[in-house]
Amino acid sequence: LRADIKENRATGTLNIDSMDMEYRGEKCDNHETIIQNRNEISNECYKFRIEDISLLLPFSHSLYPTDSTKLHEKALPYMEFARNFQEKPNLTLRFAASTHNPRMTFQKDSFFFVGSIAPEAEAGVSAFVDYRNNILYINELKIVSLRPERAKKGIRLNQKGVVVGENIFFNLADLNPKNMEYSCFLQIKSLDLEPYLPKSKSGYNGIISGDMKISSFSLHDPIYSTDARISIYELSPEFSGFITRLIMPNQLAEGIIDRTLDIPSIDVQLAGGLIYTSIQIKREALGFGLLVRTSDEEIKQERIPLGRFLERAKSEFN
Repeated sequence: LRADIKENRATGTLNIDSMDMEYRGEKCDNHETIIQNRNEISNECYKFRIEDISLLLPFSHSLYPTDSTKLHEKALPYMEFARNFQEKPNLTLRFAASTHNPRMTFQKDSFFFVGSIAPEAEAGVSAFVDYRNNILYINELKIVSLRPERAKKGIRLNQKGVVVGENIFFNLADLNPKNMEYSCFLQIKSLDLEPYLPKSKSGYNGIISGDMKISSFSLHDPIYSTDARISIYELSPEFSGFITRLIMPNQLAEGIIDRTLDIPSIDVQLAGGLIYTSIQIKREALGFGLLVRTSDEEIKQERIPLGRFLERAKSEFN
């Protein structure tokens, strides 16, 4: 880290060159790594490893900013940002892996959250990152998640899920939460969520594709100042039933699942601390009651307090 402060501005460069990090539980041999001696690692030994992190980030921070205009209020706030990037990403991460999957089940060949150990594989995380005028910009973010596929010779990781992020920013402003803001847009393509969800006896395909947008014009009251929207347009019939139970009341969810032929898409929106859900369906005729409007192809639930929504989702997970 190189930094210099002159008058009211701090400038410098943060340089991380191929750094590795590893966390080891109490029952692990200190001389083993996550990718060595896999057959000898105890099921009780938990390790998490991040390998080959590189970041070259010049920064410029104003200690006493005078411009109070927020980024989301400016016209075309990303034009200057997009022109100043280098030819290749200045943030890369080779892989993040663990001896256990997110459900804490031991994985003999390790569980890779992002990236791969294969020499020819692309980086698990890459992005263009810039910090100036008290704003952190991230563009062309790419997160690669490989899921296992059975091959003639054991298991190989070649089924790719990708998350792509564009025009991401976090404005620190004068460090007053009231003046801070952020925005993020993500495109999700064939991402497998099944390992992150409760184990299903019948099993299901947890692969989804969709878009997610989240932004806030103030961190002083983050719940009411945050706008978020998740639109899922690719999901299996089994997984769509699980998602429906997460976002709809129990009786309504069961009615949808029992009489629905297909759920092509699901949309969840947060605005002003309230949740709005919309499910596109192909089904037989249904009738429902309060807070729910039905049509031939859509069921909506509107103005659900965030706290109530989260409690219902939590009970379904448990």
